[in-house]
Amino acid sequence: MKLLYVTSEAYPFCKTGGLADVAGSLPPALAAEGVETAVILPLYDKIGPQWREKMTFRRYIYVDLGWRHEYCGLFSLHDRGVTWYFVDNEKYFRRGRLYGEFDDGERFAFFSKAVVDLLPSLDWMPDILHCNDWQTALVPIYLKDAATRWWEIRHIRTVFTIHNIEYQGRYGSDSVDQLFGLDRGWYDDGTGISPAVITVENSDWQGNYSDLENYAYDLYVNHFADESHWLIVYSTPDGYSSSDGFEDWYWEGMQGNDTDDVLTESVTNSFNDELQKNLTARTRYTVSSAISTSFDDLTPTVMKSKVNWTMLFTSIAILAFVCLHACLMIGINPKARKYAKAKPCSDAAQEKACEYCGYTYVVDTCTECPHCGAPIPPEDQPGARFT
Repeated sequence: MKLLYVTSEAYPFCKTGGLADVAGSLPPALAAEGVETAVILPLYDKIGPQWREKMTFRRYIYVDLGWRHEYCGLFSLHDRGVTWYFVDNEKYFRRGRLYGEFDDGERFAFFSKAVVDLLPSLDWMPDILHCNDWQTALVPIYLKDAATRWWEIRHIRTVFTIHNIEYQGRYGSDSVDQLFGLDRGWYDDGTGISPAVITVENSDWQGNYSDLENYAYDLYVNHFADESHWLIVYSTPDGYSSSDGFEDWYWEGMQGNDTDDVLTESVTNSFNDELQKNLTARTRYTVSSAISTSFDDLTPTVMKSKVNWTMLFTSIAILAFVCLHACLMIGINPKARKYAKAKPCSDAAQEKACEYCGYTYVVDTCTECPHCGAPIPPEDQPGARFT
């Protein structure tokens, strides 16, 4: 098996938190077990010269990100049985720090896209991409999008690990096409709700809480920083195995206030019924796959019935403004009424040549030649033919 570990930081090259510790220790441990392992991360300016002098320049490409066409270099070094790849672009990664920039979304969209575009430049094509935290969350999307045109990568599977769920890299819907260069369908087909599943054992809460609901509430407020999540907590008997029955199983759902317009009582009841049906089909589903399948089945129903009221009222307001403006221009504006009642020119309108400059003027329309300013004969001036 060939594993490419995708991370935004790894010790000892660069570190801000626990992700770097995991990314710096897990790949060498897997390599020691015989797994062909490589790691890819950005080449920050924070990476010291003691590591840079050991790097080998591999090649460079250009990465297309929306309308951008950005340089992307690839460096590598070998350490502790692992090949470490570094993605180079000083515009994005020479910032003096790893995170906290105004354009972090664009920076790590570039990194995610570069990981996929650089796959042919690695020593081997991976079987698995192991992505970590929001900075690499677009890698599976770019991989799936590219696989529609690139059959050599269709065998690659992805794993995504969340190390700190409080940091999610949430950006507006306009980012999908304008910033990330993806079709808006990747966003519009979702609910905007982040579901999460936590499996615990009965001993984790029994005796400490009156029921699982109170324990689930504590889990929600300790794991999430906002009200846009749907948490499902499953509690199994201690030492549970997949061959056991469902005796002494418990589960509880906990949703944030911002999900109320989508996760109505009828929606959650439908989800519960579908989930229980899938859980009993043990030959087809594991617990995690039963939950994900139930949520996937629920999404089209939710989206079909959901109305974007903000967009609707905005559209109505714009339409009303246009109609009012048209009424003012046609029905109320004095000049508009005057022009509406103006009579068309007579078919008998005549042109004559000015006796001074030779250019023509229209009889009965002016007192001076519009070209040289000389006086028009009295018989050709306005109203002369009616006196």
